[in-house]
Amino acid sequence: MIPNNFDKFLVSQCQKLDIKNLVKSIQEELLRDLILKSEINFEDVNIEFSYSKTGFDGSRLWLKCPICSHNIRIIYKTPNNFIGCRKCLNLDYESHIYKKIKNKIWD
Repeated sequence: MIPNNFDKFLVSQCQKLDIKNLVKSIQEELLRDLILKSEINFEDVNIEFSYSKTGFDGSRLWLKCPICSHNIRIIYKTPNNFIGCRKCLNLDYESHIYKKIKNKIWD
């Protein structure tokens, strides 16, 4: 139905199909499916990918820790060749160590 000259509608009253959003949605879906079926080899350990949904219809890509399988952003390899997330490998940041030392000195 084509509105005549007397009918005036607001954009907000209409459904819309935006090619930009459509293409983005298709690309994200294809990429997500491709990634979830893939893995990466890091120092002879296969690391899987995963994703989670975020607010505002977004998604976030993660690596899966080979030890605990949690979604993480960074995989570490220790000098003694263990590979995993910071928690599994019991890693600490230098700044945390300095705080611990400082607190022991001042206590």
